[in-house]
Amino acid sequence: MKESDRDDVIYISTRDFITFGDKHKCDGKILFIDGLDEVRSGSTNAQSSFDLVSSNLEKLGCPKFRLSCREADWFGKEDFERLKQIVPDGTVSELNLDPLPEQNLIVLN
Repeated sequence: MKESDRDDVIYISTRDFITFGDKHKCDGKILFIDGLDEVRSGSTNAQSSFDLVSSNLEKLGCPKFRLSCREADWFGKEDFERLKQIVPDGTVSELNLDPLPEQNLIVLN
């Protein structure tokens, strides 16, 4: 697990969160769980990884979190409704990133 540069955020990959997440202390910090799509794409049951993330969030007392996933691997309404069940007030925001315009790209060699 890697601590973020920000003091109020804990960065963790989805794979590590599934494996170790329920043992992690949040201490009021926001969990940034990255790469749900990477775990789903290598799984025979894509929904099971989401279930494990949800279960670990519940075990941690439903802390504040952000979950990243490529749009192609996000199950839309199904994932959204399942998340609402574990968030204390049932409020979930779904955000989409727009593609980065070519003029804003920097190519490193």
